[in-house]
Amino acid sequence: MIRDWYVGLGDSITYGYSASHPSRSFVGLLDRYLKTKNICQNTVVIAKNGWTARQLYTAVSNIPPHVWTRTHVVTLMIGGNDLRRTYYAVVGHPHPQQVVQHAAAEFAFFLERICLLLEKQDIPYVLMSTMYNPLPNTPLAAYSIGQINQVIRARAQLSKFRLVDAHNAFLGQEAAMVFNYRTGRMEDLSIPFGRPIHPNDRGHHTIAELFQRELDLSRRDDALLQ
Repeated sequence: MIRDWYVGLGDSITYGYSASHPSRSFVGLLDRYLKTKNICQNTVVIAKNGWTARQLYTAVSNIPPHVWTRTHVVTLMIGGNDLRRTYYAVVGHPHPQQVVQHAAAEFAFFLERICLLLEKQDIPYVLMSTMYNPLPNTPLAAYSIGQINQVIRARAQLSKFRLVDAHNAFLGQEAAMVFNYRTGRMEDLSIPFGRPIHPNDRGHHTIAELFQRELDLSRRDDALLQ
């Protein structure tokens, strides 16, 4: 069976939140690029607002086998909600870093299971992304993102998946790439609507470019080995 599907795995970022139009989300941009290059002809999005790694694993575990046999490219971007819940849990906690470390350990447990499941499918191209930090002026957020990204980098290396670095791409550019960016502090999450968490159009475009560039490098490397 021909592998010509692109599967986007993740949470609200992969779903396309805060993009001005679905076609301007990073998945929408990748969809157009993959079709133009005749790499993939169909896109499947398995992502939902609020999903943690645990919830994504549950969803991935229930994907019908025929989807995997058609899948040629996978992008995986998850971890933001694992951290967001941690931010609320540490308020008033005497040892906030311990809370973060516990959350990172749970995240690692489910990320490993997602990746092991993907490994079994023999998908030609699986690309993972680090998480950017929408609260760069909050030391605890920087620490938390560092813990999560350490897990992501280690897992990508173990699974031999290609890694893109959204964290470094956004670093210092958060005001231009995060929708409704304010001060970059924890207090920004207290507003009821339009919390500065998701990428804006420029942020989505940046993520799409990162995945596109890494996919091009991967395909070039494979061509050289043939």
